Parts: sequence; C-alpha cells; structure tokens
Amino acid sequence: MVMLLIQHNTFFNISDHLCPLISNEFKGSQVAQSFSCSRTKTAAIVNCLGDHFFEELKSDMQEMPYSLMLDGSNDNGIQKMFPITVRIFDVNFSRIMMKFLDLNLLEGRDASTADVMFESVDNFLSENDIRWDHCMAIGLDNTNVNIGDHNSIKSRAKEKNEDIVIAGCLCHILHNASGKAATTFSEVTGFDVEDHCVDVFYWFDKSSKRKSILKEYYEFCDTEYEGVIKFISTRWLCLELCINQEVRKYEGLKSYFLSENFPDAHFKRLRRSYTNPITEIYLLFYQASLPCFTNFNKFLQREDPVIYQLYDLQQHFMHKLASKFIKPEIIQKQKLENKSFADLDVSLENQKDDMSLGIGPLTRHTLKRLLEEGEIDQTEVDQFFDAVQAFFVKAYKYCVQWLPLDDLFMKHCIFVDFKRRTEVSFAHIEQTITHFKRIHETLMSDPSILNAVEDEFIDYQAMNENDIPQTIWEAAVVGDIRDNQHRMDIIWGYLKPKFPALTEIALSVLVIPHSNAGEERVFSTIRKNKTDFRSQLQLGGSLNAIMRVKMAVPEQLMACYTWEPSKELLKKCKSATREYNEKHSSKNK
Repeated sequence: MVMLLIQHNTFFNISDHLCPLISNEFKGSQVAQSFSCSRTKTAAIVNCLGDHFFEELKSDMQEMPYSLMLDGSNDNGIQKMFPITVRIFDVNFSRIMMKFLDLNLLEGRDASTADVMFESVDNFLSENDIRWDHCMAIGLDNTNVNIGDHNSIKSRAKEKNEDIVIAGCLCHILHNASGKAATTFSEVTGFDVEDHCVDVFYWFDKSSKRKSILKEYYEFCDTEYEGVIKFISTRWLCLELCINQEVRKYEGLKSYFLSENFPDAHFKRLRRSYTNPITEIYLLFYQASLPCFTNFNKFLQREDPVIYQLYDLQQHFMHKLASKFIKPEIIQKQKLENKSFADLDVSLENQKDDMSLGIGPLTRHTLKRLLEEGEIDQTEVDQFFDAVQAFFVKAYKYCVQWLPLDDLFMKHCIFVDFKRRTEVSFAHIEQTITHFKRIHETLMSDPSILNAVEDEFIDYQAMNENDIPQTIWEAAVVGDIRDNQHRMDIIWGYLKPKFPALTEIALSVLVIPHSNAGEERVFSTIRKNKTDFRSQLQLGGSLNAIMRVKMAVPEQLMACYTWEPSKELLKKCKSATREYNEKHSSKNK
C-alpha cells in the first residue's frame, strides 16, 4: 500500500481512510480486519524504504562506475534544493537507471556559489565513502558557475578526477541556438515570434466571450475550434507547437482580428500583425525551420543511454542546418577534405541565393503568390531573406561555439553499439580506457588483463545478432519496434557473463549522460510531491525518502502491485513502525 502512495504521488493521510475501507469491504477476512497502516505508520515505512534504497545505491556507487547529475532549484524559501541524482547500472533491472541520492539542501547567502554547491556534494560523497575515481561524468546546466573554466563546479570536479566528463545540457544549447537566431530575425524584421505567441494566448486566455467569438470565425473558415496553446519560453519544444497550431488556424485568427474591434493596445498590436501579409510568411518560415532543432532536441530527451550515438547525430544535425543556407558544393568540399563542421566558412559568398534557402516549399509558394498579387513588395521580400540568412548564421555559429562537435571520446565510444561492432577496431577500446585512466587503472597496468579484453573484443565482433536471445532484443526495444532502436545497456547486461572485462568498459561509457533532461524530470517529480497542499512535507525527511523510493522502483518498470519486498526489508519496516510507536507513546506519557 505504501508503494501505491509513493508511485502515485498521493497524500499519506489517505491511508487514514484506506485502512478502514479495506476492513469494511472485506469483513470476512481476518487479515483485512487486522490490517492497520495509518499516516504515521505510513511515514515510518516510507522513511525506512528510503534508507534501504539509499544504502543499496551507496553500495553500488562504492563498487561501480557512475555519473552525477546536479541542478539547483529556483525555490524562494530559506533552503535551496541542489539534488544529487545518479546514473548507474542496476543489476536488478539490467539497465542504466537514474537514481536519487539526496536532496542536498543548502542555505545562506552563498548557497548559490560554486564553492558551497561543490563542497556540499564532495562532503556528502566523502561521508558515505564514495570515491570520485568512480565518477565518469557530471551533468550540469550551461552556466558559468557550473561549467566555467575557473572557480566553477567543473574546475573543482577536475581537481578530484581529471578524467571526469563535464556534460553540459545539449537540450538547452539547441533551445538557446534557435532562441538567439529568432532574436536576430526580429532585429531585422521587427517581428518577434515569441512575443507574438504570448500576445495571442493572453488575448483569449481569461475571456470566455472572446473564445466564443473566435469559435464563430473558425466555423466560418471551416476550421474546428482549438484552444490557443500557451507559449512558455523555458519549455524546449513549446514554440513549434504554438506556431504549428497558429498556421493551421491562421485564416480564422486573421478574420477575428481584422473584423473585431477593441480599444486595447494589446488588440491593436495583434491587429497590426495580422493586417500585414508578411506575418504569414514569418510564421511559415518558423514552421519549416524549427523542426531541425526540435527533432534533435527530442532525441536528446530520451531516457535510455545514447551517448554512443551523439557524435554522428551532431554531425547529421550540423549538416542539415548548414544545408539550409550554405551552397551544397561548399559542404561537399568540407566533407571530402574531412574537415570539421566547426571550421565551415559561412560567409555570404558561400551562402545560397535567396530562393534556394531552406525556408520550406509552402513558405516559398506563399511568398511568390503574395508578391505577384501585390500584397507585399520586393523590399519586404529582400528584408525577409536578409532575416533568414541572419537566422541561420546565428544559429550555426552558436552551435559551433557550444556543441561538443569534435569530442574524441564521443567519436571512439561507438564500440558499445552492438549493431556497429564490425565498424570499429580495438583502438576505440584503447582510446576509451586511456581517456578514463583512473577508473581503468588496473587494465592499463596489467598487460594480461588488457590481452583478455582484446580477446573478448574479438569474440564480440564475431557474434551474430541471433546469438542474443530474441527475448533480450524485445526487452531492449525503444519506442516502436519498427524503428529498430534498442537499449544497449540491456544488451550489455546480457553479455556481461560472457565478456566481463569488456562489459565493465562498456557500462562505464553508458552511464555518461547525453543531456540534462533527466534532471529536469526529477524536478518535475519533486513538484508533484511538494505541492501547495503538501507544503509542510519535510524536505530532508519524507520528501527525500519518497524520491529515493520512486526512482529506485519506477512505475514503468515495476507497478506498485507487483513489487515484492524481501523478508529482510519487511523486518526493517516493521521495526521502523515499532520504533516510531514507542517514541510516540513515550511522548504522550
């Protein structure tokens, strides 16, 4: 029952009524009549489970490679949450999992400094005998206090273990790239797409009357009514959704703002926008351009470990982005000469002519039609293309500056992909071992072990896919089976008995995060539990325990009604409730 409450983010005080309900519904059952687990006992069990899974995780971190994920909260209370989550291989579920180590509460005027934040993590690891040598990477947001070269969490972590990979959040980088490009576009055209989406939403947001009138215009335009999607600047995929909806409903919205009349400056601003035919061109351009960023961003939000795919996918993304505005022969030459996309010359002489830019067929056709009909003039067309070029150049340069395009570790770690095992050589393994020399110190110092790794690698390369049981492949499927995407951590979990040394290296790679999206999901889970209605939930107590349990036994892998605690854990929980009752009764005397 306690696992039910935890997995479904339910208030503990529900157990005050749930227990009598069970007794009343099953009056013929002696077990049901003796069942008792109200909120106080529930809280004691939750804390006991939290301690159990913490000890389990601590033990694994003392023996196995892991990565830390750190992200500060935006709380406005005295205490600031700086949660520590861990990516580590779970032998029970045979996969890399995100687990919750601690809420890591900070307070004081210096709580947001790199010194205090890192010291809190370092002290926590030291107190629990967890070595930095086993840490493969730290996932952080892309701020100076986190990843700056000096006086940052990065610089302090490198002092503890120089091999640590500092994994900035690529999702944020892509989001920022499109955002910076949109700002450049607005500087040329005067059209700010984010402000426009915000204006449209808030004009209708609080008014049933306005929505009803809009519905009439939609029906007149043979369009089904939909509520306007709210644009939120911090949500990575939100803008594309807003624009796609507005393009679908453009005629209805345009009819509304051109036909209705309100004195508000807000309304007049929107009317000016819809009166100008070029606005439709701007929206169509964004509809055609944003998927280049959002499709890659969606991939980066996958929960399964895909660090080994990141190098090739970055190259594909940069190729796609460059192809939208750079002449194909320039890109071909760059690839033939085996030069990095970071060195691509994006100056004007290498850019496509206006009508060849990647603005989307519908954008191009609409632009031609409006020009031919006299709705827009050549000056507006030229300004639009100047903005398009500025958009792509800004986005490309930002990605070159911030994406790890030429990271050698990412280039070499593709050996963990079973499907590409014949494309690599043992040199890829050696490069990975050398990169993480501290955790693989034994391999580097003992030639006999390194020879054994090579023997395992040779056998690994000679395997067929059908050497792995179909049940394992089915368990490893990601998404639709037709996509032929599989979790390599599950594959290596199966291969571990056959290739123990090689698996150790592979799993040390797979724990490295490909983005910080997992940490964002952790905060989402925290918010589902620490709500306005549970504002008194103890951060360092019950909330800490809830998070440890939820992430150790995720609902998607094991439903609450299928989880079976061990006999030893049951004894611990019973002892915890007994101790709580004894303390509680002694206070009342």
